Amino acid sequence: MAVKFSEFTAKLDASVDVTEVVGYLQSGELNVRIPPANLDTTYVVSTGNAGASPTINLQGTKPNQAAAIAPTTISLTGSGATLLAGNGSSIIDFGSTAYALTSTDSVVGNNSVPVVLTGTGGNDVGTDTVTIVGTGTVQVSSATNVITIDGGSIADVTSVNSGTPFNSTGAPLAISPTLGAVIVSSAIYNGGTNIGVVPGGGAPTTFLKGDGSWAIPTNSGGTVTSVGLSTNVAALTVADTPVTSSGTLALNKNGGTAGQYIDGDTGAWTDLPAGYTLWSANSDQNTNLSITDGTVLTFSGRVASDGAYGSGLGLGAGIYTDTAINTGEVTTGLIINGGTPSATTFYRGDGNWATVAGGYTTERVAASTTVSAVKDYLYILANPLTVTITLPASPADGDTIGIANNFVASGGNITNQLVAPGTGGNTDKIMGDTSNLVIDNGSAAFDLVFSSADAPNGNGWTIVGAN
Repeated sequence: MAVKFSEFTAKLDASVDVTEVVGYLQSGELNVRIPPANLDTTYVVSTGNAGASPTINLQGTKPNQAAAIAPTTISLTGSGATLLAGNGSSIIDFGSTAYALTSTDSVVGNNSVPVVLTGTGGNDVGTDTVTIVGTGTVQVSSATNVITIDGGSIADVTSVNSGTPFNSTGAPLAISPTLGAVIVSSAIYNGGTNIGVVPGGGAPTTFLKGDGSWAIPTNSGGTVTSVGLSTNVAALTVADTPVTSSGTLALNKNGGTAGQYIDGDTGAWTDLPAGYTLWSANSDQNTNLSITDGTVLTFSGRVASDGAYGSGLGLGAGIYTDTAINTGEVTTGLIINGGTPSATTFYRGDGNWATVAGGYTTERVAASTTVSAVKDYLYILANPLTVTITLPASPADGDTIGIANNFVASGGNITNQLVAPGTGGNTDKIMGDTSNLVIDNGSAAFDLVFSSADAPNGNGWTIVGAN
């Protein structure tokens, strides 16, 4: 009975579930059956040869297949100090060269020590040799792979003596020999560039010439017979001129009387102008004083004898003069009755430094923010939900802070707070209360003014102009 291929049931594991696989040929035995095991290929990996440069073979076979599958071969070759060797089966050995550095024992006197690098195993088998040789006074020896280099000692020079000077031919010294009894001889300057010591034969009136000889210089100019001096300053004269050999020129005053000066234009003694003899000064009593040499000018006024200015002296406001700080000095200062001088304060007639009323620096505050308040600031609370403003820790009387909600509707869960440092133990309060001030009005706007009066029972921060 004929069976359609489309009616066959699919199997995933032919080797277990299927006993035979059917097919067809184009000629001969048209319909064939093949066991599933005969469809599998078995692969074997092995080294293709024994010794250096082994190969790796991948060989595949199928059951009952007449022709063998051609193997795939990979060749491996070691380079440098690495040697690859196979056993012709399944093992490849990676061999590396091991190196040993040794020195040949050599006693002092041989002065030659071979250093040998020996390689064993791998591809770098053999030796390389470097020889250390000592020359001159340097001696080289080796024992048990320790090389000793001796540079000699001062005992190699037995003495140093001065030799007979000689005419220089360029070098300033001659040393011979360099070991044993050393003789050092000085070269004598022999003219030109021949460096050497000064030759003998000089005298107080001679000079060494460039050819190495001593000679008396020949005059190349005239002689000075006298030195004179003149002046165009009429108020001064020059005496004891001319000087012919040795002597001193004298500068003398020519005329003049006490109180005169030398005119820089004419060089003559000149009287001071009449206007320079007396000076005038106006005192605080509107009396003119004539000032001459030695006149003492006295400063008067309200004086703080201890050099300090302030309300503790019992003085009113204003500018005062103090002569008691340092002798010969006058100091002026402002009487300060309160406040702190700054870029934003002004000196009032009562001696206080104060801020001009109405001057605010505006700061816009976002939601969920904590702010440390500063005096003379207006804080506009934008979308004021859970804003906390901490008031200054050390306020002064009259310190003012402005607060304004940005027209948020009442009842909108507004929880803005004003926190005074006095809450929890200090004396600062808000409207006489140590509790935090909760602002629950969306359009609230007011000033906080600090007053220390009646502390600790006073209001502290007082709300002013609330709406």
